[in-house]
Amino acid sequence: MLVPVDVLVLIGPQPPPPPIPPPPAPVALPVPVALPVPVALPVLVTPPPVALVPVAPEPVAASVAPPPPAPLPVPVLAVRPGGSGCGLKMQPATRETANKATRARFRMRETHGLQRARHRKRPGFACNPRSVVCRHGTGWHGFGRWDRLVRHRSRLYGAPVITDASDRAGLSERLADVKRSIAAATASAGRAPGSARLVAVSKHKPIEAIRAAYAAGQRDFGENYAQELAEKAAALRDLPDLIWHFIGQLQRNKVKLVVPHARFIHAVDRADLAIEIDKRAAASGVTVSALVEVNLEGEASKGGCAPADLGALLATLASLAHVRPAGLMIIPPAEDDPEHTRPRFRELRALRDAHGGAAALPELSMGMSHDFPIAVAEGATLVRVGTAIFGARA
Repeated sequence: MLVPVDVLVLIGPQPPPPPIPPPPAPVALPVPVALPVPVALPVLVTPPPVALVPVAPEPVAASVAPPPPAPLPVPVLAVRPGGSGCGLKMQPATRETANKATRARFRMRETHGLQRARHRKRPGFACNPRSVVCRHGTGWHGFGRWDRLVRHRSRLYGAPVITDASDRAGLSERLADVKRSIAAATASAGRAPGSARLVAVSKHKPIEAIRAAYAAGQRDFGENYAQELAEKAAALRDLPDLIWHFIGQLQRNKVKLVVPHARFIHAVDRADLAIEIDKRAAASGVTVSALVEVNLEGEASKGGCAPADLGALLATLASLAHVRPAGLMIIPPAEDDPEHTRPRFRELRALRDAHGGAAALPELSMGMSHDFPIAVAEGATLVRVGTAIFGARA
């Protein structure tokens, strides 16, 4: 359907169109500036003080006493022999529970370990035959003198390691008691005063203990081990009238350590040893008095010549220029009753009488701490006493 539209047509000149206004000029907008963002700072708040309220201990009943602390064990030192040399270890024990057999076992281990360690060559370590070497943990320590080793072990374990005779007064009293017992036994046997001499056995004892005994009047001292004798003789060379006795088993390769210091050697038991002593004594310009050790019981664990071989050995000694046959020595089997050793002492004296008597063999070395009065009664001229003077080893 068509819708009609009205159209107006203008005829004639028309007026010009109105002018078009120019576009507006662009307006410069301001450049935005970045403002710093505020950072929130932490606020330290101090807590209010807290009042401390003392808490009273719980009351303890007066009738209940705290138990006393258990006594600490007395350290006993033993040296462990074997492939590692001289390893020091501490074994706890008490003087009451450490019996005689245990002490003897510790003594054997200590001696064996130190002897092995002295001559053991190890990397970075000079082997000096005049030094004492011990191993503690993983380190090796060298000591030029025996008493320095003693002091080292005392500091290490804080215990009396070697000797109980640290008190000079106590040592002097014990020494005087032993001398009084020897004098009483000599008088009871009808012998001349002074016919029995005391040899103080100082093995494993520190230099200070020997000096204390020397200050108390003792002059004869006995040692069992060659290296220890050499070390102590060097440390005590300022005591000119000190007399050393070597009373232990002696090997030929150790004679050179003993002969320059020992006036008496108590354990000569074979001809080759006597010849070696004579050779070393000639080189040192000294004369050594030798006592022949006799093994009356035939014990395989001990040295000494058999009674049947005594004559031949005495003849060898008489032929040497720098060794003088001085007498006989015996170490009887250990007995609980000292009276059981009396027959051995009588047998040794009879053996001496059969080989020239006191004129040819003036000395009889027999008797120790537990039986020396019996030995004096049976004719001993040298008694070897250690424990009764220096105290029992821990």
